[in-house]
Amino acid sequence: MRILLVEDDKVLADALCRALMQSAYAVDVVGDGEQADNALAVRALLRRGSTNTTPYLVHGRLRLDTVGRRLYCDETPVELSAREFAVLELLLMREGRVVSKEHMVNHLYGWGDEVGANAIEVYVHRIRKKLEPMGCDIRTVRGMGYLMERVGGPD
Repeated sequence: MRILLVEDDKVLADALCRALMQSAYAVDVVGDGEQADNALAVRALLRRGSTNTTPYLVHGRLRLDTVGRRLYCDETPVELSAREFAVLELLLMREGRVVSKEHMVNHLYGWGDEVGANAIEVYVHRIRKKLEPMGCDIRTVRGMGYLMERVGGPD
């Protein structure tokens, strides 16, 4: 779970932050209400994604309809869960660049969402199984995250 801690006493904030982190929580600390509003507004922007004007992300035979929230392979629909769709959308928006697990968690989950340690790995595994027959792959970059290579191979 991700927690936004708002505390103006730095000593108390540090102690609370350490205690929460030791209990396996992700903690963001700000000093006042205005900073909390800003943090909640930056996080909302991150979760909305890019300002892409086209409703489609295309990758080889794949076409991701970001408005209709559907994936197609050669015009045939491919079933994805909502989280699988969100993971694939993020990878396609950042095609050719490594996306860290932390970035994915920050993009996909809200402040109060409970996030398992291997949730992202599970979604990537499921997507890989669905995309493999279509000749698409999500590459793991050890210690860094995941990469949807550009069509035609690496740069």
